[in-house]
Amino acid sequence: MVTPDELKVLLEYNSETGEFTNLTFRKGARGKGKPAGTKMQNGYISICVNRKKLLAHRIAWAIVYGKFPSLELDHINGNRADNRICNLREVTRTQNHKNMKPRFAGKIPGIRKRKGKWHVQFRVGDKQKHIGSFSNEDEAIAALVSARKAAGYSDLHIGVPAT
Repeated sequence: MVTPDELKVLLEYNSETGEFTNLTFRKGARGKGKPAGTKMQNGYISICVNRKKLLAHRIAWAIVYGKFPSLELDHINGNRADNRICNLREVTRTQNHKNMKPRFAGKIPGIRKRKGKWHVQFRVGDKQKHIGSFSNEDEAIAALVSARKAAGYSDLHIGVPAT
C-alpha cells in the first residue's frame, strides 16, 4: 500500500481546484507536469499509482491529512469528480447514502418496474426486505406503505411523482 508521503512525491494536489498533477515520470502516467487522473464511467476520478487504481478523492484526503480516511468519503455537492478538499467529508456508509442522488429519478424509492410487474422492497436495519410483485403501481404503493407501517416506520409519506 502506498503511503501519503509517497503520494506527495508522485503527485501535486491543488486543494482549491481538486486537480492533480504528475510530479514525476511514471509508467502509465501522462508525464511530468501533466494532469493526473482519468474519469471513470461512474463519475469518480482514478489515478494509477504503483499499478493500482486509487480514487482521487481518497488520495486528496491522504495528502491533506497525512492518512487515508478510516470511513467513507462523501462528495458534499454530489459531484463525484469534484475533489476539492472543502467538498469532501468523512462519513459512515449510512450518512453517505443519505446524500446520494436518487438512482431512478422520478421513481418511488422501494418500487421498481421489471418485466411488466411492480416489485416492492425496502431496507429494515441491515437487511433488504422483499414485499412482493404486483400487477399495478397503486397496489405496489399500498403494499409498501403497509409494510413500512408494520415495520414501525413513522415516515409513511410516499411521494408519488407528477405525471
